[in-house]
Amino acid sequence: MEKHIFITFAILSLNLFYISAQSMDSLNPEFKRRLEALLKEQNVPTAAVGLIEDNKMVATEVFGLGSSTNDAPSELLFSVASLTKPVSMMLALTLNSNNLWNLNEPLADYWIDPDVKEDSLVYQLSSRHVLSHQGGFTNWRSMNSDGKLAFDTVPGTSFRYSGEGFEYLRQAIEKKFHQSFEHLAESCLFKPFKMDHSFLTWPDNLDTLQYAGRFDQNSKRYPFEKITSANAAASLVTTIHDYTKFAVACLKGQGISKALNKQIHTPQIMVPQAKDVGIGLSWVVVKNLSGGEYALMHSGSDPGIKTFVILLPKSKRALVIFTNGDNGQKVYEHVLKELLDVGDEILRRMNQSS
Repeated sequence: MEKHIFITFAILSLNLFYISAQSMDSLNPEFKRRLEALLKEQNVPTAAVGLIEDNKMVATEVFGLGSSTNDAPSELLFSVASLTKPVSMMLALTLNSNNLWNLNEPLADYWIDPDVKEDSLVYQLSSRHVLSHQGGFTNWRSMNSDGKLAFDTVPGTSFRYSGEGFEYLRQAIEKKFHQSFEHLAESCLFKPFKMDHSFLTWPDNLDTLQYAGRFDQNSKRYPFEKITSANAAASLVTTIHDYTKFAVACLKGQGISKALNKQIHTPQIMVPQAKDVGIGLSWVVVKNLSGGEYALMHSGSDPGIKTFVILLPKSKRALVIFTNGDNGQKVYEHVLKELLDVGDEILRRMNQSS
């Protein structure tokens, strides 16, 4: 299942590569009307798009309900699910670049989860394993029959997508620095990148009317859940404007060493049975695209949340897309078919390799 999920994400990332190539034309009035119609058809209330060209943010825009009901739609907050992971990765790498954190030392030096304290594999687990999804954990411990964290594989030996790994990393970082993960993210990332509307927990004074919400496939709103504790894998709430700023910082390698930035772009492990698709540090790396391009991508998916980000380092471009509905993926698929003359070719290539 996890292999299939990442292969699907890689397929979408390849399609989005071709959208970003048309980015300067993609927000024209006709495209906007078509996107608004697709949102209504698929019962997705709101979408937001951020575009980057030449390492610069050229557009951020909100479509659908949020664009008309909010006084400042560019500041509309979205939950972005697993798009939190690249932020957590950048925090760890920023600490590393400042000689405050070692990606290769055992996380057990700072934190051992009670569920695995008797397992000797705990002393092999490192930040690098976590960031490249080689920690050996399933996605969430609740998926295990006993509800406890356990190693399914030896760290560093195989790909297993895991939110638990990122949470393990959060615990270790908090224990070493005696600070909350949120405070470290605020000081090391959000302030330097000028991400003024990004939070890992809900501020007490935050106006919930500024929040896009989450909706099911019939446009029924999911209950509002206030985030009271940071989750390094999934709790980020942000705006399209802020996350596009973050994408610019990632393209530039801002705040990290050149050597580390190169490692982000280099697969640490290849995804089995997926041609030219690997996992770098947090990002899915898709190699050998048309024109010698390659892509870094990540996606987020929870109830009422479908989000994607694609970076194209060679041509210094990127695309960020948020939606707040269960049918968000269907919106992207329709948009991709409309905009891509080579989309079917790319999909066939990925399907053949999966």
